Parts: sequence; structure tokens; C-alpha cells
Amino acid sequence: MQNPGNTDDLVAKAEASGKTQGEPGAPGTDVKITLWKNGFQVDDGEFRDYNSPENKKFMADLNEGYVPKELAEKYKRKVGIALSDKRKEDYIPPPPPKYVSYSGEGASLGGAVGTGGAVDTNAADGKPAFDASKPKTTIRFRFHNGDSAALDVNLDTKIDALFSYVESVAPVAGSYRLLHGFPPKALEDPSATVASAGVQNAVVKQ
Repeated sequence: MQNPGNTDDLVAKAEASGKTQGEPGAPGTDVKITLWKNGFQVDDGEFRDYNSPENKKFMADLNEGYVPKELAEKYKRKVGIALSDKRKEDYIPPPPPKYVSYSGEGASLGGAVGTGGAVDTNAADGKPAFDASKPKTTIRFRFHNGDSAALDVNLDTKIDALFSYVESVAPVAGSYRLLHGFPPKALEDPSATVASAGVQNAVVKQ
């Protein structure tokens, strides 16, 4: 199902309240929701299909006049919503980068998986700094040997820090990638945050 009917009501309500926009950065707004024919984006982030259960709930909350739970938990304050209506267009993803360099030893964001070494899920040296007072999430890692571990991280933790953690817990002799979602998507930008990369509450596979 594309462009579910309730987006018509949502846009009509937003127009009535003056909360539609064509460009980001409108005064007084915190979050921009871009409605495409085949899905939507939050603040120009990862494309989201209308049909998944969590995205249906997100759109239903908006249509009923509520701030979606994920946004309320992320910002912990009053959130303004602005809509960008592009429902006449399909979202077309940009071409993937040809190469993203990574400074970590023994790892490449775009390479093949190397020979796996010993896995120590209790290793703490590589854990990223964590502030329990800041917005946070839990990521579950599945390592090359099938072991798994859960890690609490802040939403502003960099993807680079996740690679450092994996290198500490499950080193490999060669290169590897970290994948998440379905279909699997590689984490390719070490400077992105957990929030901007869309890996909140995700399972990340080595």
C-alpha cells in the first residue's frame, strides 16, 4: 500500500494549522516529516515504508494529533512537527558512496569478512562512553562466531565507536562490515550517529 489515505487527513489538518512547509528550517519547528508517495522521512533521515507496523503507528499518532513516541523519547521536550508534502513523487534513494574510509585497524566498512578470532563478550575496553542521563537505546550485536551481546549506547554515539567496540569484543584477521535491518544495510559512515543511522534498538551483525 502506498500513500495511505490517512495522509490526506494529516496534510489537511496541518494546512489548517499552518504547519506545512516546503523547505526545512521553518521558525518554531523541531522536526520535519517529508511525506512521499511510497513512504516518509524524519528530518531527511532514513527512508521509511508506510507499511511496516512501527511506521503505521507513527503515522497514526501524527494523524490523531499526537507526537509519535519515538520523537517524544528522543527530544524529551515539546516537539513541533512540520510536514513537507511530496506525495506526488516516489522517494528515490541517492547512489551509495563509492568508498568511505575508516581509520580503525583491521576493518574496512566495505570489505569482505576476514578470519574470525576469539570472541569475548565481556570485554569492556572498547565500550563507548555512556551517559545514562542522555537519550539512549540498546543495540544487540551478533558476532562472526554466532555469539551475541547487548550494549547500551547514547543516541549521539558515533558509528565509529560501534566499530571500536566490535574490534575489542570480536576481532577479525581482515576486514568486515556491520549490517542492520532487513534487507541488510551496511553501516558505511563512521561519523554518523546511532540516531541518524537508524540503529536504535537494532540488531547489528558482524
